[in-house]
Amino acid sequence: MLTPLDFVHKEDRLLELYRGLEDFILEDTARRMIAAGSLTATADRQVYKLLQLGKSREAILERLQALTGESRAELKRLLQEAVLTSWADDAATLEEMEISAASPLENEAVRSVMEAEYQKTRGELENLTRTTADQAQRDLMNLMDEAELRVASGTQSYSAAVNQVLDEYAGRGVYVDYPTGTRRSLEAAVRCCVVTSMNQTSAQVTNQYITEGGCELVLVSAHLGARVKGKNQPELAGHDRWQGRVYRIRGSEPGYPNLLETTGYDIDPETGEGRVVNPLGLHGYNCRHSHKPWDKRLRNPYLDENGDLTIDTEENRQRYRLEQRQRAMERAIRQTRRQLQVKALELEADPENADLQAEYSALENRLSRQDEAYNQFCQENGLTAQYDRLRVADREKTVASSGETGIIKLGNNSVTISSIDSPIEQRNTSRGKPGAILHFDVELNTRQQALLDSLQEYDSRVTISKSDVNMTDLSALTAKTGDEFAMFTKGGDRLIVRGNSVMVNITLEEARELAAAGYTWSGHTHPGTGTSCLIPSSGDKSVLACFDQPSSCIYNSVGDYYVFWKE
Repeated sequence: MLTPLDFVHKEDRLLELYRGLEDFILEDTARRMIAAGSLTATADRQVYKLLQLGKSREAILERLQALTGESRAELKRLLQEAVLTSWADDAATLEEMEISAASPLENEAVRSVMEAEYQKTRGELENLTRTTADQAQRDLMNLMDEAELRVASGTQSYSAAVNQVLDEYAGRGVYVDYPTGTRRSLEAAVRCCVVTSMNQTSAQVTNQYITEGGCELVLVSAHLGARVKGKNQPELAGHDRWQGRVYRIRGSEPGYPNLLETTGYDIDPETGEGRVVNPLGLHGYNCRHSHKPWDKRLRNPYLDENGDLTIDTEENRQRYRLEQRQRAMERAIRQTRRQLQVKALELEADPENADLQAEYSALENRLSRQDEAYNQFCQENGLTAQYDRLRVADREKTVASSGETGIIKLGNNSVTISSIDSPIEQRNTSRGKPGAILHFDVELNTRQQALLDSLQEYDSRVTISKSDVNMTDLSALTAKTGDEFAMFTKGGDRLIVRGNSVMVNITLEEARELAAAGYTWSGHTHPGTGTSCLIPSSGDKSVLACFDQPSSCIYNSVGDYYVFWKE
């Protein structure tokens, strides 16, 4: 049996691959549309449009070919890990039931089930990529047509029309349309496919042991925040109604209702094949519930002494609503980040456009406000911030100098951007901002540069006014140098300490001395751009324990941050 925690971050690598695909499609589309702006005749644009459709498809298919090999290997690893995690729990239960069973890797029937589930999921993912390629072609054609229509109306120039339709495209991202009429973002479609596959593969393996052991009962897991029934949905769509109970596979009896009738999931006791009869129920889309073999002699861990579910119904509903709100905030943040990506490309094509510079700055400010609101919401409501859901793509970008021009390398593609002396930086729209410093080699602002000048080597220390430095400044210094920095605050003063790429030299004894002197630990930085670099180390937790404060924060090289708490 898998728990909800067994699904957390497991799909990160696969999602990173597909985020890269979405990022590639957005930027490829933007570049082709922006390039069309140099063509003045409508006829020329029509020829260009047809040519670009072919080139775009060729580029996307080439990207998909590279993606397929990586995704297959990662999918196989992911499903095997899920099966072995589930087996560890099932094995303990089977032992309590005095049933002997071989591990999944030693059981030929189980290995066959694993391979069948892998092939099924691989087919679903590859069909998803083909659908995405087709949709990208339709999007490119529709966007070009829309830009032409706006120009024909006489209200916009071609470049203005292109910028506007690209902004709208970036706002919604790349979508996948299903034959049922359902529409999902590419990331949501991949996440749903992977999480559902992990669950169903583990369930099918569990079913083999249920059949081999002749089990007649199964226990379904329970967790806080389980899905609640929506309007006009069947009863089984409310996962909170059937979680944490024991069910009979065939028939029913008092205290043991029928599994299929209650949850929408069926198990053939002869073959061990599980079947999701209703995708709104157990093991359906995005379901995080699992089941395992059970016996009446065992105590149900999800029930109290009175036989009632230990999870309060109202508390579960409240948690579900909060998590749905959290998902909505995450979608909004991803939308802003996609818009920033495309706006940066628009600026590359027209670096002296003051309106574009203002729009880019406004998007950066919006993202900052969204990040702050998200962290506050999670902290106030006891939710774990899911920083992996906030990313658009974690691309490896390197900046190399070539005369007066920077070159951003994205895989095998190179895009020319304005140098650090361009009007963008002169108007101070990006100077001092961590993400721009890391990815575009933008300069520190004057205040940050003065601070770095006073911290020129490992273990350098300086005390300055509280009003002259904040954690975003330290994030910018980390983006510039690749080193960690720590901040301690006392009244109107702040002590800043420079570390190296892996640590800041603050011993536990020194931490206790700082605390005794009245300092609080405002936070520190970790070099990197992903969510993994925001995880506190055991040393971070030990240092925090020395201070009379409940929490501190970690910033990465692009200004994302995580608040961690005392254990």
